[in-house]
Amino acid sequence: MNTLQWDVDTLASLGRIFLRKVMKNLRFADSTVQFGEMGQGIQPNYQVCFTNGIVNTYRGANHKPFMPLGAFNREHISQPFSSTDLQRAFDAAVAAR
Repeated sequence: MNTLQWDVDTLASLGRIFLRKVMKNLRFADSTVQFGEMGQGIQPNYQVCFTNGIVNTYRGANHKPFMPLGAFNREHISQPFSSTDLQRAFDAAVAAR
């Protein structure tokens, strides 16, 4: 089993197009996103957590919602990243281009 460790630098390696789509699904500045840690980190599944407690899960391959909605297994998901963290990763991905 491969377990990924996410930080802003590894998020930047996902690339600007992927991160732009994640940021679009974030929707609100105070929402957070967590990434899956079970794959190879190429197109990770992720979940967006809103301050009202709602959690939306997304497939990394197409950024479409998982059905049924709900949180991923806590043992296989990263720490939360803020919209500021995503913006820093996006900016780094753009600069690396």
